[in-house]
Amino acid sequence: DNASFSGVSNIRNKENAKRLTAETKGKDYDDDVVVHIVFSTDCSGYQHWQGIALWYAAQSAGHPGPVTRIASGCSDERQRLEIEAEWNSIDSGRGMFRVHFTP
Repeated sequence: DNASFSGVSNIRNKENAKRLTAETKGKDYDDDVVVHIVFSTDCSGYQHWQGIALWYAAQSAGHPGPVTRIASGCSDERQRLEIEAEWNSIDSGRGMFRVHFTP
C-alpha cells in the first residue's frame, strides 16, 4: 500500500535527517553531501515571515545545511540591518541562516 510505504519512507528520512544533523552540529559540512537551500523574496513583511517559516521547517525536518534568503528591493538600510539581526538571533550565530541583499 503506497500510504504505508510513504509513511515508512518519511520516518526513515526523518531519522536520517536527525542523525545527519547530530553528526554535523558544530562542524564544518561537506559541500558534496549537504544541500544548501537558497530562496528569493522581496522585502515585504509577508515574505519575511515566510522565510522564517522556511527556516523552522528545514530545522524541524533535520536539514543540516545552510539556508539563504536572497532579498530584493530592500532600499532602506535600517530594514536590512533589522533583517540581518533577526536572522542572526534565530540562527544563534551559527551562520547557517543567511541573507543576501540585491538591488
